[in-house]
Amino acid sequence: MIAIDKLISHRASLYGFGRVARALRTMAAARLHQAHQAQIVADLQVQTLFQIIARLGGIDAPCPSLPPFVIVVGPEHGFTGNMSARLLDEAAGMQPGDFLLVGAALVREARIRRFEAGTLSLAAHIKAARITADQVNAEISTRADSRPVGILAADPMTLQLTYQRLFPVQIKPLDHKIAPLIHLPARDLIPALTMRYRRAIVDRAIIGAIAAENRARRQRLDNALDGVDERLDQLDRELARARQDAITVELGDLIGGIISAA
Repeated sequence: MIAIDKLISHRASLYGFGRVARALRTMAAARLHQAHQAQIVADLQVQTLFQIIARLGGIDAPCPSLPPFVIVVGPEHGFTGNMSARLLDEAAGMQPGDFLLVGAALVREARIRRFEAGTLSLAAHIKAARITADQVNAEISTRADSRPVGILAADPMTLQLTYQRLFPVQIKPLDHKIAPLIHLPARDLIPALTMRYRRAIVDRAIIGAIAAENRARRQRLDNALDGVDERLDQLDRELARARQDAITVELGDLIGGIISAA
């Protein structure tokens, strides 16, 4: 009976973990869906601003020889596998002038490794993504206004690491035969639009990081739930055998007692 009690207790705790994991997976799936919808809007905003700047005459930005300011965007929470470690391994191979780490889980991994960098928290959901984007843009304006800027993050679809140069911006002009969108001097609008364009790319990167985090979390929890279900099936079989063995022993004792009495 002691073995049966242990099996029942083990199964109950494993079943409880499975319920928690399923709840976390449902939350991750919902946030991933929200991030995908927001990413469609962010992609459209980036493309629209790019086309407007190109129609206005484009930008021929010189590429300074200074070391870049690299923004590493990683997960905010756990259950994302080795995403933080992969990002830091990739960042360690670079030779930037400075780092900015975005994401609490990424920052925790960096502290364990004693990886020196500035830190920010990543929005846990889409509604707060703009706050993080504002903070990142403020850091760029303060620490890297005249230096190249790049973003290192995980692709939201494949989870492969990608590096995108963010600034200086260089946009080739479109065909000059196309009629201009406005009749104002382009030099008055392009600087302002360039800042909007940079901001749009940061927005898209933050949203993509949220999507990547929740995709990784969902995959991680899927694997965990597969293991939980397999173990529960195994425990059910072990529990059935243990109960059958207990019944057999009790019947044997009962029959033995009857024979002794006779």
